[in-house]
Amino acid sequence: MIGGGLASLDVVKILMLETVSEALRKRGISTNLFELEKKGIDKTLASLNLSMEDLGLKGCTLYYRRRAIDMPLSPMSTATSQQLAKVQLVRQKILDNFQKKYLFRFIPCCIPVNKKTQGDHLTGITFQKTIIENGRLIPVKGNLLEAETPLAISSIGSIPEPIEGIPSQEGVFPIADPGTCLIDGFDHVFAIGNAVTGKGNINESIKHSREVSTGIIDHFFEWQQQEYQDWHRQTALKVDQNIGQIINRIEKRPSLSDELLQSILEKTRVFQQKAGFDGNYDKWIKKNLPIRYEEIAAPSGSGLPGDA
Repeated sequence: MIGGGLASLDVVKILMLETVSEALRKRGISTNLFELEKKGIDKTLASLNLSMEDLGLKGCTLYYRRRAIDMPLSPMSTATSQQLAKVQLVRQKILDNFQKKYLFRFIPCCIPVNKKTQGDHLTGITFQKTIIENGRLIPVKGNLLEAETPLAISSIGSIPEPIEGIPSQEGVFPIADPGTCLIDGFDHVFAIGNAVTGKGNINESIKHSREVSTGIIDHFFEWQQQEYQDWHRQTALKVDQNIGQIINRIEKRPSLSDELLQSILEKTRVFQQKAGFDGNYDKWIKKNLPIRYEEIAAPSGSGLPGDA
């Protein structure tokens, strides 16, 4: 696994849960992924007197270009230099807890620079070691790390692009006003999402952007309820006008011929038949609904903690 942040930890956790669960099933031990996640792989294997080596597993390795304390596992936001040390300790603790519970390895300060293949198959990744100097990431030329693996997953981050004229450090903008996220040195430029929170999480960014946008409207622009209503009415009017224009354009277009319509319907039926669809959507959905993990229970006596 190549990446960093909560998203990367989630991917590593899922990979470890799936591979360990499959290895246990091969030994005749039924697993419940929810119990396995809740109790942790470490405690589950300990209760079964098993180890990763016993299961024939090496486990996943997470490679990160920076240090553990640099991973965006907890919000940094407008942390002062005094608070930064505490934030870094929290990040290290989160990673340590994940490693202990899900039994994966972590290798910091390395970036992928090449790959090894055999035919169409991946056989390894070449990493270049890095160092951190004054907050900057510096590759160490000639210091390479070879990792043999048939599978590599890369986590694509969302660090904001540098904007000329707006200062930033490590993908985070300096904030003058935490309430509106006004960027320091400006009176009309704001930041939202990862650039402020330091979290590599889309849902957190969406939530933060909504909160900040509302705060800007309420406090920076000093909008009132009546202005909100006027704005919504004007927006709705524009939408109605646009819909009307679309309808007019559609009505002016010539109708499709019966032969073309019949051809479209026939092609649609062919694809439906391939999918086993007989025209009853609700019936087809129930028939093809995949089994959810919460509906799978480990059989009694399987030896797995939490058996029903």
